[in-house]
Amino acid sequence: MDSSKTNKKFKVVFVSAVADFKGGAEKCLQQFMLNPMLAPILIVPALGELSIYAEQHNIPVEVIDYGCVNDVRRPFKISAIFYAAIDAIKVSWQIKRLAKHVGAVCIHSNGLNTQSKAV
Repeated sequence: MDSSKTNKKFKVVFVSAVADFKGGAEKCLQQFMLNPMLAPILIVPALGELSIYAEQHNIPVEVIDYGCVNDVRRPFKISAIFYAAIDAIKVSWQIKRLAKHVGAVCIHSNGLNTQSKAV
């Protein structure tokens, strides 16, 4: 087998809704980012435990201000969705630009709010 093909790492942008370890989703994110087949890039809303963990493992970190998007909670309120819509568009464009710039093959989002950003 050609060794150049076996050493190829896939660039994946991981988007977290939180900066710190909030629960099981962040623990899974830690494990995903350490996959030896991946070259991860982490996006967080602020510096915190996740970015420290990433930097300790030589994983690039980007901080993007999510604006009002993280204020949307279940049960959904129309007013919260309306105010977050503009920020969601801005954030999704920033994520898309970053993913394209680094040549990512995938964007992995952790949770409902981050899924809305990644769309």
